[in-house]
Amino acid sequence: MSNYFTNFPSIDYEYTPGILKKSIDILRRTDVASRLLNSNQYDLILIKDGQTPQSLAISVYNDVSLYWSFFITNRLLNPFYDWPLQYEKLNKRINSKYAGVSLYVTENSNGVTMDTQSATSSYSINETVKIYNGSNELLDTATLKDYDRTTGHMRLNSADDLIGETVSSWYITDSVGSKKMYVARKFDQSRYALNHFRDSTLSSVIKQITVYKSPLTYVSGTSGARYIDTYINSNIDNTTIPATIVNNEIYESEMNDRKRKIRVYNKNVISQIENSMKRVMNTK
Repeated sequence: MSNYFTNFPSIDYEYTPGILKKSIDILRRTDVASRLLNSNQYDLILIKDGQTPQSLAISVYNDVSLYWSFFITNRLLNPFYDWPLQYEKLNKRINSKYAGVSLYVTENSNGVTMDTQSATSSYSINETVKIYNGSNELLDTATLKDYDRTTGHMRLNSADDLIGETVSSWYITDSVGSKKMYVARKFDQSRYALNHFRDSTLSSVIKQITVYKSPLTYVSGTSGARYIDTYINSNIDNTTIPATIVNNEIYESEMNDRKRKIRVYNKNVISQIENSMKRVMNTK
């Protein structure tokens, strides 16, 4: 059987002004007939770590050219993000996406989250901020790369001097000192900071369902400490919060693992799919 893109028509593509070159029209799309995908002629498999579409095609079909069938039959549109990443690549992606130090800040020193409408809590992405200790000594100057005013989470770049230090009466200001907030909790690596609270009684990774709980949910009843208040005022993931604490690393790993289960159809179905594609593409 031919490779996937041989079924696509050619077009004249202008690579440089005035110069046309015959190229495969990779933007051409065709859907697979529902009757083929609704058949029971498939197995559910879990993609192993490091397994590529090509290696999987060799494993199940003994034919590397059939790698494209996994994308068609499982409606995977992006080969870079819809296929599970190898652990090492996933780890690099997490480090890149969540680079920097995480701080959780409040408007006052008692550890209560800020009023999100207050001018004191108004910071901008890429703004320069300064972090001080209780003795008013400058600990570091950093760049704000991410900021959630609901949880008080700040992700900072160029804050290496904070790594390994213990938070004790720290506060943070803008570059001119006109705004001041208090630091309640720190993560040396943002990959370990909070992504969301999950309702553990209603969520299932297997079913690909996650029921999120608002960080402003009260731990008990309708008043008192909220999830986020309890979280930022503890150096460990507090077990009194009636929800699963999911950090950024766990979240990204789970999202990657959810891509592992795919349908693998038998060769007869794949042959029918290719013939259907040829007719739609008007190729031989």
